[in-house]
Amino acid sequence: MLAAKGVAQLQKLYARRLAAPIKASAASDAHPGPSRPSIAQRCAAMGVRLTAKRQRIATALDGIEGPFALEEAFFRCRDLGLDVNRSSVYRLISSLVDARVLTLVGRDNRRDLYGAPLPVELLIETSDHTPARIDDPVLVEMLVAAAARMGVTVAGGQILLSVVDETAPAHA
Repeated sequence: MLAAKGVAQLQKLYARRLAAPIKASAASDAHPGPSRPSIAQRCAAMGVRLTAKRQRIATALDGIEGPFALEEAFFRCRDLGLDVNRSSVYRLISSLVDARVLTLVGRDNRRDLYGAPLPVELLIETSDHTPARIDDPVLVEMLVAAAARMGVTVAGGQILLSVVDETAPAHA
């Protein structure tokens, strides 16, 4: 009974993935920001070796736009015709997180979401001039795209947003 329920849930998730295929967003095509190295390139730069099978899985993961859950990564591999099982995909993602090639970027509906480390550091400075680091990949990507539209490259840099409280009394 429990196994049948689990299979039904996976089929439902798989049906949703087929209904909404993974594709690059129009915003990223229209306004290219800093180019991100592939997972394999980040692995090579960090001294992480990948087997041929893991290389194929990493290439499939590169095709997912935005943060992804483990099940989405598995279904992406299956959609591309890769002969892999869930445990192979899960172990690779776990290894990539341990090596800091991928990072846990949040949770959605009780599922961990993974993605590439943020391309830039985002700080928000409050009215008392205290900066706080923000780990929101969606906000960072939007700001990087906005900067790219203005002709500003921020890859490897820092974005600092200042919050001004106009209701606070001015300092004398």
